[in-house]
Amino acid sequence: MTTSVIAGKYVLGMRDGEQAVLQDHYVYIDGPKIEAVTRDAPAAGQAVIRYEHGLVMPGFVNLHAHCLRGGLFRGIPDDLEMDPWVPTPVYRILLPLTGIAAQKLTRDELHAVTALGMIDLVKGGTTTLLDMWHHGQEMFFDVAKEVGLRTVGAPFIMSASNSRLGADSNPVWDFGNDGMAQLARSIALFKARDEGRDGLAQVAIGPHATDTCLPELLRECRKTADDLGCLLTTHFAQTPQELALLQARYGMSASGYARDTGLLGKNVILAHAGCATDPDLKVLAETGTHVVNCAFGFAREGQNFPYARFANAGVNTGIGTDSHGMDLLGELRVTGLLSKQYFHKAHTGTARELMRAATLAGADALGRPDLGRVQPGAKADLLVFDLFKPHLQPVWDPLKNLVWKGHAGDIALVMVHGETVMRDGKFLKMDEGAVMRKAAGAAKKIWDIGVERGILPAGC
Repeated sequence: MTTSVIAGKYVLGMRDGEQAVLQDHYVYIDGPKIEAVTRDAPAAGQAVIRYEHGLVMPGFVNLHAHCLRGGLFRGIPDDLEMDPWVPTPVYRILLPLTGIAAQKLTRDELHAVTALGMIDLVKGGTTTLLDMWHHGQEMFFDVAKEVGLRTVGAPFIMSASNSRLGADSNPVWDFGNDGMAQLARSIALFKARDEGRDGLAQVAIGPHATDTCLPELLRECRKTADDLGCLLTTHFAQTPQELALLQARYGMSASGYARDTGLLGKNVILAHAGCATDPDLKVLAETGTHVVNCAFGFAREGQNFPYARFANAGVNTGIGTDSHGMDLLGELRVTGLLSKQYFHKAHTGTARELMRAATLAGADALGRPDLGRVQPGAKADLLVFDLFKPHLQPVWDPLKNLVWKGHAGDIALVMVHGETVMRDGKFLKMDEGAVMRKAAGAAKKIWDIGVERGILPAGC
């Protein structure tokens, strides 16, 4: 029994295995799945969700984010004076504040901050999220269910402890964490909360990074991911210091260390990889390893990790928002512009390439052929953008207009697993105002402690 029909002027559907803009089509939805994409009109009396100037498209697959940090750190890391490649904000502000939040936030406050990040993500077009967080924040899955968001949760597993910057501005860690115990917690979480492809929640194995995990821990993480049949994701090749450390400690390049410790393959998603060399990228492409590009977060620090560099090397490359902001369409625009600037070519980082990266490529990285596409049998995770706006009319090419002129406020409808979670700007699953007020109070609590301890300057 078909439960709903969505009609728009345009549908970003599929033709011969590739995305194609279809005009005047109907998308028929049966429960959590797409039943048909066709010009055939529904029977008389069948209710239709109709947007005369709408673009119906797959929901965005956000391959890397830290939604809890989105609200807690909003506006704090921006415009800071720092030396190139010295991660001062991370080690002197973000990590200390994260530790304070873990100690001081009540369960209700943690719930509100997490919900705020997820609502922001949904209203920015994300319908599937791969998020990394700390053990102890397992309520992530409970909040996601309330919000209606499809998620893959990857709690951090790491050997390093007491992270800080040394006198030479390079990161220093004590290797005092019991990474194997953290891995055991992830295994237990997988057995308790992973719902597989038929549900909304999956669990991935998430070693933190190549420089914060000892080799034996990484190898055990890879073995576990293979045994469980799940994804493995980690931070990779983020800074020159990381590459220098791997060379000094192990005598290996980034890709050599990844190969040695099992961080390559079709079930591996590497976040960032911006400092990977061309030979490194060749290895990633040859092994079918996926990369997630979060260009905006590094651009605000003055660094360019251009999406097209990875994609041109043959690496399947998806898009993530990291923790700076959750508007994925805004992320796409910055991503495309940075690629054009890097290569000095207007025809790189195109709207179609970027849309594919945020949908099909992201779904392929997750091993989910039922996501990231509008076709029969796929999950009904859909967006409708209303193009009847002064900044989007007239329409020659809806994808170009949307990527280069649009914004999250143009989203008219968000559907996840066949359920409408946002319509005409209104989030339907929670009281947004109540969430914002509670989350703002929680953030202020952490910021005030940060000011008292000299981590933050006095606010404006």
